[in-house]
Amino acid sequence: MQILSASWVVPVAAMLCLPALWYGSLSMLLGVIPLTTPEERRRAWARVTGLVRRRQIGVGGEAPRRAAVLGDEQHAAAVLARAELRAPEHGERRSPGLLLLELGTSLPAGREEQAVAGVERELVEEHAVAGVGAGDDHGRLAPGAAGRARLVDQGGVALAVVVRVHAAPPLAGDEVQRVAQARFVPANRTTATYVPTDRPQRAPAPERVDVAQQMNTFKPQAAAAAVPAFDTTPSQLDAKTQRFVLPNGMKVALLPKPTRGRTVKVAMQFRVGDERSLVGQREVSEFVAAMLDKGTTTLSRLQIQDRLDTLQAELSIGSSGDQVDVSLLARRDTVADAIALLASVLREPVFPESALDELKRQTIAAVQAQRDDPEAIVENVLARRGDPYPPGDVRHARTFDEMLDEARATTVDQVKAFHARFYGGGQARFAAVGDFDPAAVQRALTQQFGDWVAPSTASRVERPLFAVAPGREVIATPDKQNAMLGVQMRWSISDNDAVYPALALANYILGSGGDSRFWKRIREREGLSYGVWTTVNWGDVDVHSVWSGGAIFAPANRDKVETAFREELAKALRDGFSEAEVQNAKQSLLNFRRLSRAQDERLAQSLVRALELNRTFEFADRVDKAIARLSASQVNNALRVHLKPDALAFVLAGDFKQP
Repeated sequence: MQILSASWVVPVAAMLCLPALWYGSLSMLLGVIPLTTPEERRRAWARVTGLVRRRQIGVGGEAPRRAAVLGDEQHAAAVLARAELRAPEHGERRSPGLLLLELGTSLPAGREEQAVAGVERELVEEHAVAGVGAGDDHGRLAPGAAGRARLVDQGGVALAVVVRVHAAPPLAGDEVQRVAQARFVPANRTTATYVPTDRPQRAPAPERVDVAQQMNTFKPQAAAAAVPAFDTTPSQLDAKTQRFVLPNGMKVALLPKPTRGRTVKVAMQFRVGDERSLVGQREVSEFVAAMLDKGTTTLSRLQIQDRLDTLQAELSIGSSGDQVDVSLLARRDTVADAIALLASVLREPVFPESALDELKRQTIAAVQAQRDDPEAIVENVLARRGDPYPPGDVRHARTFDEMLDEARATTVDQVKAFHARFYGGGQARFAAVGDFDPAAVQRALTQQFGDWVAPSTASRVERPLFAVAPGREVIATPDKQNAMLGVQMRWSISDNDAVYPALALANYILGSGGDSRFWKRIREREGLSYGVWTTVNWGDVDVHSVWSGGAIFAPANRDKVETAFREELAKALRDGFSEAEVQNAKQSLLNFRRLSRAQDERLAQSLVRALELNRTFEFADRVDKAIARLSASQVNNALRVHLKPDALAFVLAGDFKQP
């Protein structure tokens, strides 16, 4: 005998109502309706029990329609139904009561449960559409203040439910039908299955553990060796960094330093193609990077992962269209072998078609999930606002439909051709930070990458400033619990400009620091959002930086969040920041910058980027000193000159009740 349970549920105050499972039965919980007052409870009882009393679904053993279909076709051995009224919990006066309606069907041995569940769903939804007759009796089920109704007594399976409800007036068929159409819908249904076995195999019961005895024999591991202090001032970082170029042109920066666990962090970047050759190739480029670790000419996908596990290494490879980014974590005694594995993955991939199919499914599912996600929608709309690049350009901000079309159209032949044409190390940059032997790493790099060049030369794709129209846009995302605010404007500034330190500090005070103005008001003082921030994506080659702000909040708080955001921005521009506020923020920001230089992964990323920009840590030192010299008037003037409220683009997405 099997048990199937399918239920139709009306969500109430985030309460999850699970279907009851009866041995030998299929159960359907048809309705959970919020009821607050006694009158609502009385009328709801009459409405919903009217749906199941006679003829169609059945209560009290009368279920002619279901019995005829399920029984005559030998789908079921018995047909069940029940209704239950639940008052609010004690002390929860504001919580709604619940009215539950449940159907059940016992299954003969060997009957396919999915087929029976499908028949039950069809019967209920057919009833919701077809309706009830005008003459159907939907009168009083419980004539007194309390009553007992026996709902099931068939096939040896019995269920009784106690009903406590005042008498309710008779209801017209159209009122009952309205409830059926509102509640008996696929999105309001849950299905569960219990399949008993003749010989269940059970896990052994856990044995009692004597903790005291265990502690008597416990021997802790030896403490990790203390790591010597490492000076992360810019001058010392430059003094200890070894820079050189491989025979193929790859630039390398190695920063050996003591680390806990003797770890090594590696960052690697290289460009592929150019503005013209990358037209229509962005999705192909992304798939190439994602498929590199899915198999090589000498290693299968599983063998690559096993090799990484053996080396205690972690590898991640991604592409933004015109640039490939590699992140590698290894240990002192495995870093040379990890570099050899990385070279095999980058140089000898086989691109199995099954892996491409898998990645396409994952990509399509991810894009589909973003379609109604407020955060993804806001990010996409802001990226496309003012976008001057045509479809196919690697810089083009794609719509969700364009992402899907490109993913579906990508072929294995395109992936292989892209790799063969564009991948090479001639313009790559490689940085390693951590506990390693520099000479051993240099030998490994020379051996694995020294002769690796691409047939086609790569050149950087420029991203100059473009105009973005200001304005406000509201996008509806029904049934989403969170809402999103995004704000953006673009600046003709890079981190090489003299105003960069002042603007960076102004943004830190406004919305990036832990004690920022937006955070203190919108998150802490007024409790309107789950998070609020501002940030700047600084250009370093292109004179093009993007200032943006955002907040995540409950949809009901939309107007308050937007008003507070605008008011705090206006206040900062009107009144400026105080001298004390600026002095505190300077110290906090400088501490943050020092801390980032003490983190190996951030150091490796900074080094690999600096190799392309021909920078050293002296650049960071100059910025630190410029920040330390800033006055409140300099910070306020920079903000007033460059941050213009009338030039901002506001985008909001959520389940808002008003536009």
